[in-house]
Amino acid sequence: MTATVNLPPIQASEIEEQPRRWRGTTRVAFRFCVLYFGMYVVFTQMLGSLVRLPLPRFGVIPPMHTVVSWTATHVFHVTGPLVLGGGSGDKTYDWVQAFCMLVIAIAGTALWTWRATRPQFEVRLHVWFHVFVRLALGATMIQYGMSKVIPLQMPSSSSRLTPDACSTWCF
Repeated sequence: MTATVNLPPIQASEIEEQPRRWRGTTRVAFRFCVLYFGMYVVFTQMLGSLVRLPLPRFGVIPPMHTVVSWTATHVFHVTGPLVLGGGSGDKTYDWVQAFCMLVIAIAGTALWTWRATRPQFEVRLHVWFHVFVRLALGATMIQYGMSKVIPLQMPSSSSRLTPDACSTWCF
């Protein structure tokens, strides 16, 4: 036996999209994500995947290079030279840069939250930022995938593993 619920008919004015109201924590989290991930795309190799123009690598030129070098020396006490380039994203420079972007995003989020006057702007920004992040991630994934399919990054090996060569490091 099924129960039936009689609902009043929906009026056309009710169908019009009302701007969503976000809770305060959602707004703060959104502001942080816009700042951090926006900087991440611009200051890492992701921008080169998204925009196929001869742009400089913004993460290794001033002012970001100056901020990262100062932070590495004075906060993390790095004594050696910072290696730039290489594309792996797993060097000391890259980790310090991620830390700097985190601190900048936290400070920017606090400032944005303090000065915010129009929350309806963030609802529209959410749509465009969502498109921006999806395009940046998709372009980066396609570029990395193509570098695996077309043997540029990892060419085939000229040596061959034999049982004697494997015996030193295999089980």
